[in-house]
Formats: sequence, structure tokens, C-alpha cells
Amino acid sequence: MKHLALFTALLATLFALAACHPEEQETLRHIAYTVDDAAEQHVTTRTEAEFNALLEQFCHYAEEGSTVTFHGAPASRRHKPAGIQPSKDATTYSTTSRDEIKAWMRDMEAAGMTVTVTYDSETGTWNGTAYANAQQPRGVATFVNLADPNYNGPTVFVTIDSLNRTAYVNFDNEHYSQWHIPVGIFDGIWQYDDIHLILHTDNGDTLCLNHLMGDTMLLRLYPAAPCRTLHEHSIVVTRAPQEWQTWYSDQVGGIVLNVLPNVIETYPEIHLGQICAPGAYLINCPCPIVTGSCELQRYYTDLPDIDWELSLRYSYINDSSYYRVDSLGLSGDFLLDRTVTLHDLRQFPGCASQYIFNRVN
Repeated sequence: MKHLALFTALLATLFALAACHPEEQETLRHIAYTVDDAAEQHVTTRTEAEFNALLEQFCHYAEEGSTVTFHGAPASRRHKPAGIQPSKDATTYSTTSRDEIKAWMRDMEAAGMTVTVTYDSETGTWNGTAYANAQQPRGVATFVNLADPNYNGPTVFVTIDSLNRTAYVNFDNEHYSQWHIPVGIFDGIWQYDDIHLILHTDNGDTLCLNHLMGDTMLLRLYPAAPCRTLHEHSIVVTRAPQEWQTWYSDQVGGIVLNVLPNVIETYPEIHLGQICAPGAYLINCPCPIVTGSCELQRYYTDLPDIDWELSLRYSYINDSSYYRVDSLGLSGDFLLDRTVTLHDLRQFPGCASQYIFNRVN
């Protein structure tokens, strides 16, 4: 209870610091920590001042005689300090300077390490140990909205990468006016007892996955600001068939591609896909990849360094209209490879000529 009260006080401190530094650039950190044998706690800091206040609180715990252990979300998406890389062996550090131990804790967290800190009151020495996070089997699960003959809503995919605490959310854009669900890639998801997964979007929205029964989940959005009453904020999803694939490209602000292979028995196979590229329309260059449901049609080619020519045939639910994006190439195979490349053969000057996708699940 003592540490819970301190944690509440810490939150007040963080908000006060944020108010004092409104101009400070946002730097999200998702930190998990334990104090002695208490249950693991989670906190998100949004500025350097907030993170410094959190490290100060950890030092306070240690001064009271506690052992503090913490780690952050994978640091691969943040800048690592020069010369610091995670080590398989434990790294130790001792100092009598509070500022030095905080600086070391900051560097170790940025390098993706789990950090333990204690304080020796007799010598006035801070003692730290840092070690690389244990490598666990990669756990990835994809969920899709339930099939219902009377359903008239978006096709929703949610892929959860539990090891990297990352969620990929994708749904067709025909129902944006009716549904209010964030799309794209989200870092720093956490698991709780009563809420299976929770994540925060850049604008402060909260997206939760509540476990209902079996492999069925309720995806629900809690908007940070009021929105139109016509919006629906929840949808039921269940575990997707094993053959569904999730691919991701970090280009054009992030592209999520869900693929169902071999749904049409032709050779070369035609795959069904759903693409989420919310940032594509913001770039100056024409982008061949847009948000929507489509067929990925492959054709034989004699072009060098390309395995197939590719056409994306985008379709809509409410009518039979579609439009086709041609002049594309494909290097790689969705069934065999972990990386594929989509080529834009139009070669607009100064624009991207290829988009590299990596398999998530």
C-alpha cells in the first residue's frame, strides 16, 4: 500500500512536470517495474521530464531499502545511446552520485536492458545491474471480426505481437464514417487482469481488447475527446484462420497488409488482401498502395529482378464497382518468404519505386 500511494503521488508529479514543459517534444516510453515482491506496475511517460521524475521515484524507493527492477518496451524504435548495446552478460555499475545512477539507468533502458537498482545506506552507494531481456518465443495472434450474414460493417483485423508489445490494426475504409476504430501500428501494449490488452493512440485514445470467451474478444475504443453519436466504438473479433497472414512496411507512415493466400484456385494464385495505408494520401508522390480490400493478381513476367507482375483490384462491399492498380511488380512469395517487395514500375521521378513488407505472423 505504501508503494501504491507513492505511485499515485508520482502520477501527480508527472502531470505537474508536463504542465511546466508544454513545449517539450513528446517521447513516449512504456515502463514496467516492480518494487521488492509487489505486483508489476505499468506507467507511460510522454516527455523527458516525466521519465526523469520516474527515475527519481525509483531512487526514492531504493533509498527506503527496496529493490527496484524495471524495463521498457523494445528500444528498437527509439534512438540508442552511441556505443551501448544489450549484452548477454550482466552489466554492473556503482556510484555515490544520484545523478550518475539516473543517467546510467536511462542509458540501460534505452539499450533495451532490464535494470535493477539498490542503495547501500552505510556507504551511500547506488548499485545497479542491467541485463538483456530474456528471449522468449515470438507470440503472434491475429483476430478478425465475426462472420455474420446480417453484419454490415468493416472487416477488422487485429494482430498482436506479444513479445514486442505491438498491435497491428487494419480495417477497410468504406465504413470510416460509421465506425471509429484507430488503424495502423501501435507500440507499448500491456496486459492486465481484467483487460486482456490495452494501447494508447497518439491523440490520447485508448483501445482495449476484452476477453469474452474462448478465442473471442471485444475490441472497444475509448475516445479521448467526444465524437459524433453516430460512431460505433466496439466490435467483436475472434481468432483468425491460421492461413491469414499479416505483413508490415514502415514506409509511407506505415502500411499493414493482411493476406489470405490461395482463395481462388488459379495458377499463379490470386490472393485476397486488405491494406491499411492511412498515411498514403499525405505524401506528395503518387502511391500505388491505398487503403481497401483487394485481390492481389499475379502474372508471369520476363522483367529482370522481378518474380511476378502484380495488379491490385480494389473492390467495395455495397456495389460491384472496383478499380485496378497496375504497373506493379512483386519480388518474393507470400507462401514461402518472410520478406516481399512490391515494385512501382511507373517510376515517377523522386518517388518510391518499391515497398518492402516483412511478415509479422
